[in-house]
Amino acid sequence: MGLDNKYRPTRYEDVAGQEVVKTILRHLVAGGSGHLQSYLFGGPWGSGKTTLARILARALLCARPVGGDPCDACESCIAMLSDHGSPDFVEVDAATRSGKADVMMLLEDLRFDEHAGRRRIYLFDECHRLSPEAEDALLKPMEDCRPGTREKRLVVLFCTTEPDEVRPTILSRCAPPFRVRSPGYRAIASRLAYICETEEIPFDAAALDLVARATGGHFRDAIKAIEATAASGRVSREAIASYLGSDVGEDLAGLLLNLHDLSGMGRRVDALIEKISPSTAYRYLADFCVAAFQVHAGGEVQEGAWEEVTLRRVAPLGLTLLTLADRFGSRPSKVSRATLYCDLALGTQTEDRRPAARLTSSPSSPQPSSPPPSSSAPAASRGVNNGWVHYHPHADRATLAATVDPVAGWTAAQFAARVRDRVRDMRAAQLR
Repeated sequence: MGLDNKYRPTRYEDVAGQEVVKTILRHLVAGGSGHLQSYLFGGPWGSGKTTLARILARALLCARPVGGDPCDACESCIAMLSDHGSPDFVEVDAATRSGKADVMMLLEDLRFDEHAGRRRIYLFDECHRLSPEAEDALLKPMEDCRPGTREKRLVVLFCTTEPDEVRPTILSRCAPPFRVRSPGYRAIASRLAYICETEEIPFDAAALDLVARATGGHFRDAIKAIEATAASGRVSREAIASYLGSDVGEDLAGLLLNLHDLSGMGRRVDALIEKISPSTAYRYLADFCVAAFQVHAGGEVQEGAWEEVTLRRVAPLGLTLLTLADRFGSRPSKVSRATLYCDLALGTQTEDRRPAARLTSSPSSPQPSSPPPSSSAPAASRGVNNGWVHYHPHADRATLAATVDPVAGWTAAQFAARVRDRVRDMRAAQLR
C-alpha cells in the first residue's frame, strides 16, 4: 500500500485545514438533516474532496454517530473501513462510467434497497464528466422523498475539480457547494513531517517545505514525492529538487538570459528537456518568470522551488518576464522540443507597427499626438497579436471612443497609445 493511501485521513480531525467545511458537515449529521439533500465538493486535485466525502458518507450511514462523526464501531463503519467496503456505499469514477446506462444500473439497485428499508449513498468522483443523459437520470430520484419522510430517495456526493461545469439542475438539488481549498504549505509540511516520523524516514525540514511548495499544495503529489525520495535514502532538499525537476532553475535562467543567442539556444533547450518534459518546461518557465518579476517589483521572495540568487539574476529583464509568462502560461495543446524552441526564439522578436513616440510628459501636462491613419489600424472584428504585445481592438487608438478625460486632458485612445509606446521603449532599452 502506498503512503498516500495508508495515510489518507479517516476522521475529520485528521484532515488538514477545511475547518468551516468540517464544522458544517458535523452539524448536518448531528442535527439529523444529513439525508435531506445531496452534496457537492469542489476544489483542486489532491486537496481532500473525496476524503471529506467518504467520511461524510460513513457518518450518514453510521448507526450511532458521535457529534456528527462516524463511530467507527458499528457494522456499517467497520465495513466501510475494511478493504472490501460496504454494499451501502458505492463510489463511481464518472470519468470512466459517465453514461446513462451506468447510472440506470445504479438506480435499479436503489429500488431494491427502498423495498428492503436500506439506505444507499453514491459518490461520483469527477462528476463534471457525467453525460447530460446520466445527469438527467439522477434528477428525479434526487428530488423525490422516501415515503412518509422528508429524506431524499437518493443522496449523492459529487466531487469535482471543475465545479463551474456542473449543471444548475444538479446544483439546485444539492446543499451550497463546499469549496475545498489547499490547506497551505505549512499544514502540508507538518503532515509530511508526521508521516516521515511515523515511518522512520530521515528528513530535512527544508526539504518538506520545498516539496509542499513545489507540488502546488497538493497532498497526494507531496506524499508521493516523499515516498519516492525516501527509497534512495534521506529526504533532503537536493534529493527533492532533483526528483521534482525543480533543480532546473539555472537552466531556465540560462535560457531567459540568452534569448538572443539563437545559435546556442538549441543546446540549452536540449539540456533542459533531458531533465523535464517539454510540457513541464512550459509550466516551469511561466512560474519562474512570474517569481522573477515579483523580485523585480520589489516583492518579498517566498521560499519555494526557485533559489533567490537565481531569481535575482533574471529579475532585471523586468516587463519582458510578464510577456514570457503570458506566452508560456498559454502553451499550445501539443508541445514538443520544436514548439519550445520556437516560442523561446520568438521571444526575441518584436513586430512594431506603431510610429515611434516616447512618454516624455506627465499626465498633468500632456502633449496629445494625432491618431495614426486608419489604414494602419488592425481589423476591428478581432484581437491582434502585435509581436509580443497582445491587445484587443477596443484598446486600439483607432477604435476607442474619443472621450476626453477632464483631469488629464487625454483621450482614452491617446492614453492607451502612449502606454503601449512606453512599454515598447522599455523593452527596447532592456535589449540594448
